Parts: sequence; structure tokens; C-alpha cells
Amino acid sequence: PKPFLKAANIDRFSMCFNVGKDGVLRLGGEKERAAKELGNIGKMHWGLDFRGVSIGNETAPVIFCDPSKKEKNQTTTCGAIPDSGTTVMMGAPEHLMKLFTNICNEWPRCVKAAQAHPKLDKLEVFHILLMSCMDWSKDGDVSEMPSLFFNLAGA
Repeated sequence: PKPFLKAANIDRFSMCFNVGKDGVLRLGGEKERAAKELGNIGKMHWGLDFRGVSIGNETAPVIFCDPSKKEKNQTTTCGAIPDSGTTVMMGAPEHLMKLFTNICNEWPRCVKAAQAHPKLDKLEVFHILLMSCMDWSKDGDVSEMPSLFFNLAGA
């Protein structure tokens, strides 16, 4: 049997997420209606050209997957497979360790905790803070953490 979208002759879809409101899933539609087309680079999955994460502000340098460091014959430095049905983020261990360490560098609470515990590296301090969020969420919340900007080709 054909997959649903092929059987329904639908060759495109779009998703819109909203904070505090319902999101939208559009099936089909005219190409001209697309606000921004990210472009699929995947063969087996819907894959995007992922160009790293910036921490703190949109113009901060990316900490990994820098497109300027793409090797010869490489289409993209990294890829991303978005999944609207999960809250899990997966990646290469070295990328995630860099991400968590750099989040700590930009999060005043983590910087202060790292200074108070100089024998621990910032990755460990970051994990301790996340696991003990009930202790510090009384005088702060997730909004004190730095913003993350996921850079995608076409966005």
C-alpha cells in the first residue's frame, strides 16, 4: 500500500508552532504560499541543512556545524531531522558537550556555580543545575537561561 501522502497526491506540507495557541499542520497548498522553504536534503527522511547553534543571541557564532568549515565534497556540515512529536534532542556527543558547556558560559547562575566548585568542569555543573532545578526554581526559572538559535539553511 502507498503511504497516505502519496495516495492523497500531497507533495508538500508545512507546520506552524505557536506559543500559547494551537499550531497548524497544512497538507498540500501552493508553493508560493510557503513563508520560508528550508529545503529537504534527506533521502530517507525529511532532513535539513543544519548550520549549528548560536547561544545568547541570533548573531553569536555557531559552536559546531559551522558551514564555513565544510570539507571538500561535503554537501553540508551537519543535518537535522525535525520531529514534531518529540521533545528529545539528539546529536554527536562532542557537539552536545560543547552545547551544554557553552550554555553554562552564558548562564549567570551556572557561571557562579562553576566558580563556587572549581574542581568540577562546566559540563558537570550544568548537569547538576538541571537535575536540581527544584532547588533554584524558587528564585528563578527557565527564562534566566540563554536563548538557543538553531541555524538552518533557508531560515
